[in-house]
Amino acid sequence: AVVTPGKKRLKTLKKQFKKLKERIDVWKASGAAEPPPDLMRDYEKSHAENEELQSLLYLDLFLGSENEYTHLVQKCFSLVVNEKIFKGGSYRIEGPENFNFTLCPFRGVLQQSLTIEDSEAV
Repeated sequence: AVVTPGKKRLKTLKKQFKKLKERIDVWKASGAAEPPPDLMRDYEKSHAENEELQSLLYLDLFLGSENEYTHLVQKCFSLVVNEKIFKGGSYRIEGPENFNFTLCPFRGVLQQSLTIEDSEAV
């Protein structure tokens, strides 16, 4: 199995979070009202690192265990479809309309109605 960037980072952050938890437990046991400033700073930093890790793990999950889908990131695919094929049945009175479908993996799908001028260019 491939060790992805998310899995590497997870291993590192687990160690850091364990140390941070130990420091928080020491502070709680001390009975001090306010945590030390460096503890608060490290705690806030851990939240930012957690968000980064979630992004990396998300990519690991969706890019495949061997990163086989990496080439699809930042790519989009388009297809123009005539209204008659898309909806079935007869044309509208004004004439057929074309639709442009754009699929961008990991981002979304867009459906656009093309004007007559756009359709003639296709």
